[in-house]
Amino acid sequence: MEITIDRDGGATLTEAVVAGIEAAIAARRAAPGARLPSIRRFAEAQRLSKSTVVEAYDRLAAAGRIVSRPGSGFFVATGKRVEVADPVPTGERDIDPKWVMRSVLELDDDVLKP
Repeated sequence: MEITIDRDGGATLTEAVVAGIEAAIAARRAAPGARLPSIRRFAEAQRLSKSTVVEAYDRLAAAGRIVSRPGSGFFVATGKRVEVADPVPTGERDIDPKWVMRSVLELDDDVLKP
């Protein structure tokens, strides 16, 4: 599997490793289910520190692009890429959470009894 790291692109080394692996996945040089090089082997081959490779693999795993199998290594994810949505909607809310909390706390004791 050929992974090219662009060290002159202005990005940090970690970002360059992430981009290189992403490019390999996009170009199908790293097919879904393919095993990635071990952290140590990748670091030695690319002349990087192991912590740089660990950080890059962690970022890719968090993004759902690769998966870790303890005792086996890292593999290209086989599922679709999952985009993380903004946890707080920016528009109007349909339900006011303060109103909901007030309503729950103001309930009569008879309502809560089974």
